Amino acid sequence: MHDVTSGRRHVNDLIMLTACVLSALALFVLFGNRKAGGMIRISIGKAPDAATCDYSLDEDCFVSVSNDDLGLEVREFDRLEEALKYADEAAKDDLRDVNVIEIRNHGAHVLYANCPDGTCISTGTVSKTGQTICCLPHEVIVT
Repeated sequence: MHDVTSGRRHVNDLIMLTACVLSALALFVLFGNRKAGGMIRISIGKAPDAATCDYSLDEDCFVSVSNDDLGLEVREFDRLEEALKYADEAAKDDLRDVNVIEIRNHGAHVLYANCPDGTCISTGTVSKTGQTICCLPHEVIVT
């Protein structure tokens, strides 16, 4: 006699294996195929009036963004010490929002922010299309 349950088990195993392979392929297509970005955009303020600055990920630098009711100031520095010195001076006035973004090794991350929560600092590095760092208290977005 032929055992029908072993044949069904074999078919069920094949169906399960096919589903796993297709799921893995779909996840790779959706998330694993992101391209490294060639540019980083820093947006400051609320849309649609946000100011934007674009930087190449091929050139290492430090960008200091300071903002208050009197206006916005964005400065680029070659050395970390200069950027932090400028940030410390700008942050002495408690009404001034300050962020320092480091662009290095084809990625960008927030090194310094005088916002209350520091979530933007702990977000880490963005280097691929679709990744974002947000500093909501300062209205700074890095994409």
